Amino acid sequence: KTPWSGLYRYYQAIAALQQAAMLQPHDVDVRYDLLSLLEKTRRSDLALETVRQIKQLQPFTPNSTDLQRQQRERLLNTELSLEDIVAKIDEMTQQALAANTDRFQVAAAAFQAGGVLTAIRTLEEDAVYKEQNIAAKTMLGTWLLEAGRVREAHETLEAVEQISAAGGAPGWRDAVAVSALANADYPRAIRLWRDQARVTETSAGEASLMTLPFLTLNPYWLGADQYPLTHTVAAAQLLEGSLGEVTALRFQIAMSQLESGNCTGATQTLRQAVERDPASPIRPLLRFYLLCTTNELIDEKTTNTNTIEEFDSLSVEAPAKDK
Repeated sequence: KTPWSGLYRYYQAIAALQQAAMLQPHDVDVRYDLLSLLEKTRRSDLALETVRQIKQLQPFTPNSTDLQRQQRERLLNTELSLEDIVAKIDEMTQQALAANTDRFQVAAAAFQAGGVLTAIRTLEEDAVYKEQNIAAKTMLGTWLLEAGRVREAHETLEAVEQISAAGGAPGWRDAVAVSALANADYPRAIRLWRDQARVTETSAGEASLMTLPFLTLNPYWLGADQYPLTHTVAAAQLLEGSLGEVTALRFQIAMSQLESGNCTGATQTLRQAVERDPASPIRPLLRFYLLCTTNELIDEKTTNTNTIEEFDSLSVEAPAKDK
């Protein structure tokens, strides 16, 4: 499972439904669709807000049918359940703030518990803290997107992009790309993910060079049997981890290209991902989309049959048996 099929689709869906609710304020069906999504993702305070909006749009009358009464009863039960959850989140948040816990940490905990609105309020109450903590501002932008404050979310994340362009908190490009994706701004999302892929590859290379033998490991400490094997394994794990991250970014770029109608670009990106990381865990997905775009079925595994020259001298042929 990739973020594209989970988290990113959620942000696209929530942004679309929130905007539909804003453009069609009297459409009850849109509110029910929004409520269903919020309940599935356990966004308790947003779901409670939506339940109350539905109640206003569908007031109970003596002429209501049995089906409408049952629907109303389910709605009231949902409201009571959500009220209890939201009250607990608010209480825990106030206690944490009273204990001088870091405001961003409190907001993140509230969000994890289902209090999106509580998390937003916690950060917005201290404007100075919000501006000084770029990570908090980045998360605030994504939370505003969920709450339906789309314009404010884009403005917040644009400010984050301008501040972080010269070197910001890790992951800021992904947050801004998600905002762009939710607004169907595919070129911007693609650009940000390409930049992130380049930065990831560069950072991994620099980190592996910083751990060259004798800089961090000493053969005298490790012994002749372990050195330089320990360094080799550590560097390989670092590069392998960054390769997987870059492959996932390339997949996201390809999906954005497909949805924006650039099938040629998507095919090139998918091929690049397969060639650069043939053993990727998401290879079946890459394989499937290449089949869809090119009608070409690539092999499930890529085997390197080329011999390594340095090892040729070590291979000894078995002597022929005398007849």
